[in-house]
Amino acid sequence: MIKYCILWCHLILYWTIMIYIFHWIIIKYQQKIIFKYKFLFSIKKYQYTFFLKKFIENQCPICLESFQIGDTISQIQCSCQTIFHHSCIFRHLSHSVQCPICKFFLD
Repeated sequence: MIKYCILWCHLILYWTIMIYIFHWIIIKYQQKIIFKYKFLFSIKKYQYTFFLKKFIENQCPICLESFQIGDTISQIQCSCQTIFHHSCIFRHLSHSVQCPICKFFLD
């Protein structure tokens, strides 16, 4: 009878520890996701205008399409300071935390 009580106590302790660890992993994962989406939605958008056309590159390095007047463009804070279509860089950063050009980590 005592052996079963000890076994039962060990099982309860084991499952309590496992639940705590599982809960901790979920919280850390959620924090990482929340940080990533806050980062994604903090990327500033600009309109590509005739004035900007004179000063920046003419093509998005992700999709290789030329910028058209009225396109929404973005620039991320990395060492290369490249301009992208906002939708292209948003899609890229939802899968990776590196700049697609200079491989700078944005975390």
